[in-house]
Amino acid sequence: MVSCEEEPKTRPEILAQPEILAQLDSIGLDSKHISIFDRKGQRVSLAAVIRAATEAEVVFIGETHDDPVAHQVELLTLMAMHQAGPCTLSMEMFESDVQAVVDEYLAGLIQEDDFLRDARPWPNYKSDYRYAVEFAKEMEIPVLAANLPQRYLKSFVRQQQEGEDGCMNMSTSNWPASALAFFPKHISAFLPSEGYLAHITQDISSRQTNGCPYMQEIRKQELTSALICWDSAMAESIAQQLSDRPERKVVHICGSFHCEQHLGTVEMLSKRTGSKVLVVVVYPEEDVQEFDSHRHGKAADFVVLSDSALPRSYPSK
Repeated sequence: MVSCEEEPKTRPEILAQPEILAQLDSIGLDSKHISIFDRKGQRVSLAAVIRAATEAEVVFIGETHDDPVAHQVELLTLMAMHQAGPCTLSMEMFESDVQAVVDEYLAGLIQEDDFLRDARPWPNYKSDYRYAVEFAKEMEIPVLAANLPQRYLKSFVRQQQEGEDGCMNMSTSNWPASALAFFPKHISAFLPSEGYLAHITQDISSRQTNGCPYMQEIRKQELTSALICWDSAMAESIAQQLSDRPERKVVHICGSFHCEQHLGTVEMLSKRTGSKVLVVVVYPEEDVQEFDSHRHGKAADFVVLSDSALPRSYPSK
């Protein structure tokens, strides 16, 4: 469980400056490396996205993990959400069994070297996610380690390879209680929709992994079961946080395939709570000025197109 003071610290001074807020009104409207559209294809600014985000209880930001524009959008959204009121930063990039380590670092009890060793961050943490975590640390914003520990996901996939039910049968397995605490509960009661299953088999399986350590471990034939476990675990982490701290909105950062079309983790969260959700996805494109209604129209409440020619934080595989 994430714990912190009831009220955030003083808001960052930079956000109180009118010229900074004015820049948010222009980002996405007339920018070389980024354009932002609503689901109808109307061009909007980042300020419009943030205004909509403050009306939601959970904001999903779906990224390609090596996209520098996506990480800037995430940081600016987190800063603005913090300015508006109490919030929590939820991250796919940390596994739930390291929550205590994350909390210790945010509280200033351990040094960053120890945090980096024990929290098992992704290889691109320093270039892509450190800014958001350090902002959260300075402002005393809770950070939720939302993901299912990778060792369990691998085990469920292995069970499926051996002809067992994998994640669908894990509650009756011989796992110790200490491990069961991290498993999504009642997973068989929250079955995915046909659209969710089609999204996995038709859309996600054909993509590059873009540095995601989980996707690199999963063969296509085990992808469906693995993603159900994966999305269910993140949804339960978010739902528990909302229950424990209802005064705090949640900003969840994840791969775009976990939230686009309001499927994946978004769908699994909707089966567990009636929270109002906003979905933003960031797609690298060669032409950031062109909104493709077929590819982008149903992807999210807001679609951010980022310049795919910008340097990546690591080469995609």
